[in-house]
Amino acid sequence: MRQSQQAITLVAGNGLWRLFALVVLACLMVTASAASAAEPPNGPNLLPTACHFRTDTQPSFDSMLPRLPEAQCDSAPMPGEDVVWLSLDVASVTPEAGTDYALLLFREWTDRAIVQIHYGDGHMISYDVADPGFDDYWSVGNFLRFDAPARTAPVSHVLVGLENTASIRTFRQINFVAAQDWAMSETDGRLLAGLIIGILMAMLFYNITLAAVLRFDFHVHYCIFVFAVVLYNFTAYGMMSHFFPGAVGISAQMNLTILTLGLIGFSGLQFLVSFIEKGILGDRWRTSAHVLAYAFMASAILYAATRGWHTDTIDLIFNLMSGLGVLFILATLIKSLMAGSRAAIFYAVGWLLPIVGVALRVMRGFDVIPHSSLVEYSMSIGMALETIVLSIGIADRISTIRKDRDEAKVAEEKARAASQAKSDFLAHISHEIRTPMNAIIGMTELVATTELTDKQRDYVGNIQISGNVLMALLNDILDLSKIEAGKVDLEHIPFSPADIFRNVQAIAAPKAEEKGLTFSLEGVDALPDQLVGDPTRLSQILINLSNNAVKFTEEGSVTISVAARGKRADTLTLTCDVRDTGIGMTPEQQGKLFKAFNQADETVTRRYGGTGLGLAICKQLVGLMGGNIAVESTPGKGSCFRFSLPFTKVPEQAESKAKAAPNAIEKAHYKGRRILVAEDNEINQLLARRALEPTGLEIDIASNGTEALKLADKHAYDLIFMDLNMPDMDGITVTRTIREKNGGTVVPIIALTASVAAKDIEACISAGMNDHVSKPFKPDALHQALSRWLPAASQ
Repeated sequence: MRQSQQAITLVAGNGLWRLFALVVLACLMVTASAASAAEPPNGPNLLPTACHFRTDTQPSFDSMLPRLPEAQCDSAPMPGEDVVWLSLDVASVTPEAGTDYALLLFREWTDRAIVQIHYGDGHMISYDVADPGFDDYWSVGNFLRFDAPARTAPVSHVLVGLENTASIRTFRQINFVAAQDWAMSETDGRLLAGLIIGILMAMLFYNITLAAVLRFDFHVHYCIFVFAVVLYNFTAYGMMSHFFPGAVGISAQMNLTILTLGLIGFSGLQFLVSFIEKGILGDRWRTSAHVLAYAFMASAILYAATRGWHTDTIDLIFNLMSGLGVLFILATLIKSLMAGSRAAIFYAVGWLLPIVGVALRVMRGFDVIPHSSLVEYSMSIGMALETIVLSIGIADRISTIRKDRDEAKVAEEKARAASQAKSDFLAHISHEIRTPMNAIIGMTELVATTELTDKQRDYVGNIQISGNVLMALLNDILDLSKIEAGKVDLEHIPFSPADIFRNVQAIAAPKAEEKGLTFSLEGVDALPDQLVGDPTRLSQILINLSNNAVKFTEEGSVTISVAARGKRADTLTLTCDVRDTGIGMTPEQQGKLFKAFNQADETVTRRYGGTGLGLAICKQLVGLMGGNIAVESTPGKGSCFRFSLPFTKVPEQAESKAKAAPNAIEKAHYKGRRILVAEDNEINQLLARRALEPTGLEIDIASNGTEALKLADKHAYDLIFMDLNMPDMDGITVTRTIREKNGGTVVPIIALTASVAAKDIEACISAGMNDHVSKPFKPDALHQALSRWLPAASQ
């Protein structure tokens, strides 16, 4: 009930019920007009009162008046291959002498029609036509017109012979009317037919053009539907015979009429389920609609292909399928309207219009209302109006889709802006945290190299551990924010996979040994010497997984096994398992993994610590690298994290050259070389000086950008370490000024920055810097930078 009220509120709020009410009112007015009309110009239907008799097929027939005593009037004629004669009671029309009349026979499935019009003076006018000669007698509304010219005596009898009838009951209409009155009806019919065809063709070509551009499924189904309606009106009302006389026989046209009805039902059902908004109809409803649509089309094909003596049975099947289709559409519309579907309102209004037309024709068939051009074309009028209503519905549907897309685009842009703001905030916080962390970690390492008591060394060790944990957390948060912002740039460089795995072992094995665990590495010796990919991200994934395995294992072992598989000559997939004998996880706990800030449960967080970011980062990185990751775990028995990553193979020639390249950085002394360290933080100044003094370098310190620029003008430095964020002048501005002043002389300038975002590093390079060292820096990082850009004194 509540859903129904919501649907009514939605529709009423948008004014759609007004459209529905107007259409219903128009239908009622048409029905009332047709029902209350006076005796129409074409007179009463003479078929229900006709008597009948049979004769054999003959090349020609003389007057059949002598056979009238054989006529039966108390039963309906049955179909047959011979000739069925119908004796019409024209006395009910009261023909007048001196007046032209017309016999109107609704064209149906028959091979031959023989018409004998007898006058009171004994004169007879005879017509004997066969398919395709029917086209010469075509009249609007799919009637055959046979003229009865005026004579001094009125018409007394009309006999109609029909040869090889498929089903007599399908001859719905036979009229005998004054020719002048029928001419008026023909004019009305031609105007209605032209208007209907014009509307349908306009809707068809207009929407074909739109569908070709917009390419919505429901738009294509609608165009097929309108095409079928156009074809139906050309065939069902004999317009094809009128415009192309003799080209298509009546039998073929009737077959086309049935096939077009099948296509109308088929496309109408397909259009219904594609037109209704997504999420309203489930898979079962859609599947049922598709099955019913194909079944209906199949029954139409069967009807057209096998009609004849089995017409009544096939007609019954076709009508049953039509009834099922109507019931299904009705149920679908009720369900959709209850769900508040706007599209269902348009479909319901459009669908109602031709149904009203069918109802009018049925009432005409039972003589509830008289025949007229309006009644005859009522179904086609309803179809034409239906295409207009559905076209308006399509415009509304497309407008809604575009509105939703625009809103989604705005929401996406807002989300992207929020993500960018978050990334910028994290980058800023990172810089602010990294600067003091640089001092804490660096000075702690320097203190650790001095003479300390055991208690002092223990304190310093705890400070180092805490600092490293804090830096790991900071790096994880930054990595996750960069991944979510889509700013992770993957490297594509040659590397040794065996070295990566052995480095991971060197990091994780000591931690495992401290807990009494066995740490082993399997399959490394079988790996290729060189691969191309991102070694840094591979290391990050392995370190996260191995550290987790060690953390959650109290006894037993941690094993990393790797295998290389590849069917293609240029690619190879590394499959790696990280297994442990730790606490394991339940299926419910496994479902929480790989999500940011999530661990198996709160007790794990309290007991083992951590934020749960590591696995989330691993999953994101594996996905970015084109691989996949999964977990298998049993509570109390351990876990196995398995991931696969694709890499590019290195040609053997390039691989041999890589083997010859030195991997280690030689320790060097730089006596006689002079460098400048531009850094505003006093602790970082001290840390850099203490780290670089053992190399024999002469070190100058600048506390701000202006001082750094003055010293660079005064001395010819061999290398400059440049902080990015300094008072009065930032490092990028200083670098650009130095490059402009020095001209061809290029001194290596290395950025010291807590900003590790790709855009910040690119800004450094664009300004003229050669390299960067991220904060907090360790002495080794400074030494590696020196080895890359400053020749050692021994060289």
